[in-house]
Amino acid sequence: MPFVYYAVNIWRTIHPNTNVIPSLVPGMRGPFWYCVLTFMLFLLVLLALRARVERLRTDLDELYRAEEA
Repeated sequence: MPFVYYAVNIWRTIHPNTNVIPSLVPGMRGPFWYCVLTFMLFLLVLLALRARVERLRTDLDELYRAEEA
């Protein structure tokens, strides 16, 4: 993603202007940042769930090893 952003800035004759946030209408800044925050919270929840699944998987593996011994 950063590569694409910087490539667009380098070849300005091919691509339109990439400064989206400063040129947003003031009424759209609130919804934009709300969506950014909501998306970040969603990613954190997914990360926490993934970590929990891996912890449970590790516990299950330990239980299998304990039963085999």
